[in-house]
This record gives sequence, structure tokens and C-alpha cells, in this order.
Amino acid sequence: MNFVLAAGGTGGHMVPAHALAAELKGRSHGVLLITDDRGARFPGLFEDVPVHILPAGRLGGGPLAGGDSGGRAGAGSQQGQHTVRSTAG
Repeated sequence: MNFVLAAGGTGGHMVPAHALAAELKGRSHGVLLITDDRGARFPGLFEDVPVHILPAGRLGGGPLAGGDSGGRAGAGSQQGQHTVRSTAG
């Protein structure tokens, strides 16, 4: 069986995702990680797992926070859906 893990770019998300990936791989399952550019910066966690890096925006800060987080989050969501569909077969 194959699993897709999605984890944001903080240690609170990446370290548990790594533990889950290791357990799944130890049980002979396939694992794919989807993360953002921050998550890709954690060295050594996903060396034996395919990683797809997608754009992501932070959802906090309110409407005056500035930037294009909503646009980046939307683009990342669409790319993530495409990645899952293209690897499901």
C-alpha cells in the first residue's frame, strides 16, 4: 500500500511525519512526502522518501498581514491534488 504524507515546515510537523514514514517503510509500504520549502530544509529526515515541494502560505496574521499567502496556499493545494492523482496509479 502507498501513503502520501503532507507536513508543514516546522519541526512539530516534520519530525512526527518522519517517524510515521519510517514505520510505514519498515512495514514495506510506499511513502511520498508533500511539504513546503521550509520542510525541505530539515536535513536527513526523508533521504529515502520521494519529496514533492509545493508553494505554501501562512494562514495567520489577518487580512492586513500582507504578502500573497492565500495565493500561494491555493496554488500549493492545486499542485498537491495533481501530485496525488499522478502518483496514485
